[in-house]
Amino acid sequence: MAHDFPGESTAFLINSNGNYILFAGDTGPDQVEGVDRLSIVWKRIAPLIRNGSFKGIFMEISYTSDQSDNLLFGHLTPYWMMTEMRNLAELVDPVNPQNALEGLRVVVTHNKPTLTDAISVRHSITKELEQQNDLGIDFIIPFQGHRIDF
Repeated sequence: MAHDFPGESTAFLINSNGNYILFAGDTGPDQVEGVDRLSIVWKRIAPLIRNGSFKGIFMEISYTSDQSDNLLFGHLTPYWMMTEMRNLAELVDPVNPQNALEGLRVVVTHNKPTLTDAISVRHSITKELEQQNDLGIDFIIPFQGHRIDF
């Protein structure tokens, strides 16, 4: 995982009784970072999604999509999250990628607040994901004390 070149981050694939979740730390999109680290992770989890043992992803979206690529510093936006999810969908089902991730739970973490926005970054990210989510992914934007069951 890339967290601003040449930095690195980590991802944890957690297995409990044959059920898997992925927890990814700060990471930028492969295309922006010039690496293939997310692609490697997607290749690892694609078979788990296909066989139904994969339950969800915890992954960051730090900024809204209007953040320029040169100021991402190893983070994602809704645009880049959806780009990466489309890459994953192609690996899960190359014939029918538009349905490959339907219902997949993605818990969005690490929203970076700003001091200038009248509307919260969390609200803007939620709205962008609703507009861009053409894969039927179940994006969860947690709040403090929010319980999430898998």
